[in-house]
Amino acid sequence: MSNIPRTAGFIGRTGELEMLDTAFTGPGAVVLHAVYGLGWVGKSALAAQWAAHRTTAVLR
Repeated sequence: MSNIPRTAGFIGRTGELEMLDTAFTGPGAVVLHAVYGLGWVGKSALAAQWAAHRTTAVLR
């Protein structure tokens, strides 16, 4: 249902995905966040995975 491409073979990062869910939907949620860290650690893959999952969850 989403045009956001998921990264093939994405595994783990359950804690980080839950943190993003809380940041965007919890009390006092902010609609803009930054994911930062060293290069090549999967920041873009994490954001794409979360966005694709979240889009599917919202559309249900």
